[in-house]
Amino acid sequence: MNKWKAVESHLSLICLRMVREKPGTSPCCMNSGWYHGSVKVVACDSQLSADLYKQVTSKLGEVFEGANIVALDWCDVPSRPRARIWLPAATKAPKDILFMLQECNPHLPTNDWKVVKVEEHEGDVNQAVLVLNKDHQCV
Repeated sequence: MNKWKAVESHLSLICLRMVREKPGTSPCCMNSGWYHGSVKVVACDSQLSADLYKQVTSKLGEVFEGANIVALDWCDVPSRPRARIWLPAATKAPKDILFMLQECNPHLPTNDWKVVKVEEHEGDVNQAVLVLNKDHQCV
């Protein structure tokens, strides 16, 4: 995240050069924040803009050591399904939450699930956010 400004600078120079070489409709892509703190999200206003952004990104090279920057369609961004559960307010530790889930639901494939957040509420219940495995999703 702390090196993204350098990436943007390189992207803008490449984009400027490409647009000058092939004038036409100007692309429009905007910063849309970060996904899970590690995937930069850039929204483009059209397929033409998205295609140009992908071309520019493919010419980027290694902006900094270890950089492997690739533009993907949103549907291709790797992610694991998430779930929210309500639980007794007294159960707050992620290891206790997973243990309770495993004991009460032996049929669920919880061996690689992870509690990523416990949202405390007033009263008798809290809500926990879980990251599930890719092979099994709860409905």
